[in-house]
Amino acid sequence: GTRLPTIAEVRQELGRNGGKPLFQKEDMWWPVSDAKDTWVSVGNYDPEIRLGNTHNEMFGVPPWSEEDGYVAERSVIAIVRSKKNDDVEGMEVEESKVEGVDAGLLETEESKSEIDD
Repeated sequence: GTRLPTIAEVRQELGRNGGKPLFQKEDMWWPVSDAKDTWVSVGNYDPEIRLGNTHNEMFGVPPWSEEDGYVAERSVIAIVRSKKNDDVEGMEVEESKVEGVDAGLLETEESKSEIDD
């Protein structure tokens, strides 16, 4: 099955990227499964302060979290694909369609990340 990553998994992916933003867009947040309306910064806006932290920790629940329509800050998400025994198979980046987490897979190598657990 598929699921959103946890905060720890997103932070692990940032670590694998040398602690650098995963996207050069100014403000990019990925939703995580730890709690409702929780988003982790993975973009290049003020990374010394924001990168790897949740919006909730920094500013509270984002006002755009449940908005309908396109929102640039949530235009790309990550999903984790699990094997039948719930072992993590890998994390993949998906480009969001208009509705936040209703996503379509990006097939480019630059956009695809994996966690090797």
